[in-house]
This record gives sequence, C-alpha cells and structure tokens, in this order.
Amino acid sequence: MDLINLDRVKQLTGAKTNEEAALKLKTVLEVIEDFLGVVLFKTDFKDEKISLAYGNCRYIRPNHTPVNEVYEIKFFNPDSGKYESQTAFKYITGGETIDFLNRRVLKKPGSGRILLSYNAGLYADASEVPATITLAAEKLLDYLFASGFGGAYQSEHLGDYSYSKGATASGLPADIAALLNGVKL
Repeated sequence: MDLINLDRVKQLTGAKTNEEAALKLKTVLEVIEDFLGVVLFKTDFKDEKISLAYGNCRYIRPNHTPVNEVYEIKFFNPDSGKYESQTAFKYITGGETIDFLNRRVLKKPGSGRILLSYNAGLYADASEVPATITLAAEKLLDYLFASGFGGAYQSEHLGDYSYSKGATASGLPADIAALLNGVKL
C-alpha cells in the first residue's frame, strides 16, 4: 500500500527504480508510524510472541495498534512444550470469561507466553489517510533522501568551521513533528 505514488517519490528523492522508491517510502512510513505510535495501514500480524507476567497479567499489549480483529491466540503449555490454540475472542479460566478485544484479563494458569495473530491498523487504503500525514511524508522524504539532511542545520561557517543544529522534536525536524502532532487519529 503506497501512501504516496511511487512516481512522486521518485520525483522527490531522485530514486531511479520503483523498488528504490518503495524502499524509501517504506522507511518514511515506519518513521511516521513510530512517531505516532500506530500502524497506519491495516496489516495482518501472525504469531507475534508476547510474554505475560505470571499472576499479574491484566492486559495483553500487542506490538502493533490499534487492534481491529484477533484471529488466534496460542498459549504456551509448559507440560507439552508447545503452543496450543484457543478461541480468538473468549477464553474461560477459573470460571472467569475473558474478552481480548476489551483488553480484559487473559491468562491461562501456568502459561506466561502466547502467540497472537491479529489485524492492526487505522486505514484500509491511502485515500483514507489525512492529507497532513501525506504532506509530512513528502517533507520527510525530502529531508531524508533529497536534501542530504540539509534541513538539519540552521547555520554553517567555513572559516574556523562551525555549525548550529536545526530544531528537532522527537528526532524529526520541528516542522514535520508539528504536522504529525496536529493529526487527529
């Protein structure tokens, strides 16, 4: 799924092939998702390993959010040494019903590890993504791949070489961070 058309990525970055443009776009998408703390495009994740705290497990925290649908939960059975499938949405232990989607208690006694298969992400396709995110992606493509990080400096001198680093926020140029901070997800 392309946030920005690959021809536009080539134009912004000077990439020569679709593969090179796609790799640059993927890098930018990962930076934006890390900054926002969400997966932008709906994606399936299979058998993600998650460790649960023995006796204190109140929540499962998948690596990718927001979770749209849970396909399968496999609990590790220490007796057999294998992961065993359970129903995706409810699991009964000690008479208590557990609902994963509401992130309620999910714990099988004696099991501290699970494999989780699920779908996470906000948008089905690029047409649903807010224009602000697309603009931030274009600016980030330019910053990372076209300007040679030229935007990272406010000033530079040749005689008695010195420079001043540009303003950043959470590792991104301040203007790009401001765009992303203004996005309502």
